[in-house]
Amino acid sequence: MKGLKVYKGLGLTDKDNEGNRIAIDDPRLDPIWAKCGELGIPVLIHSGEPNSFWNPKDKNNERWLELKQEPDRYRDPAKYPTFEEIMAEQHHVFRKHPETKFINPHLGWFGNDLTRLGKLFDELPNVYTELGAVLAELGRQPKFARAWMIQYQDRVMFGKDTYKKEEYYTYFRVLETGDARQSIVSLVLPRQVGDLEIPEAVPTERLTFVAIGLALLVGGFFALLPHNWSAALLAWDRVPFREFDPYLEHD
Repeated sequence: MKGLKVYKGLGLTDKDNEGNRIAIDDPRLDPIWAKCGELGIPVLIHSGEPNSFWNPKDKNNERWLELKQEPDRYRDPAKYPTFEEIMAEQHHVFRKHPETKFINPHLGWFGNDLTRLGKLFDELPNVYTELGAVLAELGRQPKFARAWMIQYQDRVMFGKDTYKKEEYYTYFRVLETGDARQSIVSLVLPRQVGDLEIPEAVPTERLTFVAIGLALLVGGFFALLPHNWSAALLAWDRVPFREFDPYLEHD
């Protein structure tokens, strides 16, 4: 399987030789996107980060704990482009290159606004997404997420940055069962979630599980690195089901 992975530094921190930020839709990159479309090479392009990283670090920010433990993840609006600016640049690339297939990972950071992501899908048939590290976003809106997943079943891939067998039990339980609530532990969003119970009429393989190959091409290497998980996880040691957000460490 061949694919191009573009890391989040593009549009966020990457600069050219003159010290200027390289926008995601910088025209100097157009030949790359066009060539990928010509050769049938899908582009997995990770742009931006959770919107909460730009929001005030107060009690209303659901990633407050993460930002307190990892203050360098905060995106000061005075130093970085805004979340919406990064999204606009990425979506401009999608529109400009309709013959190129783009995989917009982590639900495109619209896991808390699936309606918006659905509108993007309706407009741009060359855009796909995947579920890595955002399972909790679906689990807190299980009924709507279930209907949304069924509607866009051919656009949603199963993706993970690393292989950890114990995490798959949680993913498949959320996706395939009707359990009312279960605990998911991530470093930033520990919560009780509802399961989606995707029906057999939408077999699991329709979620384009081949995307995991693309994720593992990059993530497999990082899986060999030592982890430095937060001590906060110890407080959740007795929770039977947990999702470790690989994005936080590796992506």
